[in-house]
Amino acid sequence: MKRLLLLLVFLNVVYFFWGTTVVETKRLEQQQAPLYKESELETLVLVGDEEVAAMLEKQVLLESKAKQPISECYVAGDFADEGEAKKLSQTLSNHLSTVSVMPSKVLEEFWVVYPSRSDGERPLHNVETLKAIGVDDLWLVPSGPNKGIISLGLFATADSAEKRLKALSEKSIEAELIRRKKYRYGVKFITSDGLSPILDNLDGFKVGENISIRKIAC
Repeated sequence: MKRLLLLLVFLNVVYFFWGTTVVETKRLEQQQAPLYKESELETLVLVGDEEVAAMLEKQVLLESKAKQPISECYVAGDFADEGEAKKLSQTLSNHLSTVSVMPSKVLEEFWVVYPSRSDGERPLHNVETLKAIGVDDLWLVPSGPNKGIISLGLFATADSAEKRLKALSEKSIEAELIRRKKYRYGVKFITSDGLSPILDNLDGFKVGENISIRKIAC
């Protein structure tokens, strides 16, 4: 019995030391295990001097582009007179490099006229004849390519012009209809400094009252 007891004690001591050794071994293995998966590591490749220089140059270009100010496009207007648009264009050209006059709108207008069929005193005679019939809303063109024509009304729509023609026809007046295009002009400019410097230099132009400025796509 005594031998059996000593054998059990010996076996317990051996088991204790064996368990302690196994736990310590596992702990050391865990500490020494890498903190990454080998399959997920990037492969390092040696790069030549020329490739390094090219990559650096590309990086510098990207950084310079990121620092460049953004250009914005605007149109100031609109003007019924192209000459007024050119005046503004000249003023803006003193502060900006890219300025141009452009048609901002193209409208159609309808002109009812009594044509001039002869020279001399005939147009004046026609004016007196029309007034005698009861047409007082008229104007004799004194000069230019339409000299001698009697204007009987300028209309924004064809329907309004046709009504005028019909009313004149009922008075036996053989008027004619002239369709013509009417342009509105704007001044396009490009800036990278915003509108404040531009507005500060528009002496003589009442922006917001006579001139509107709107942003457009470049």
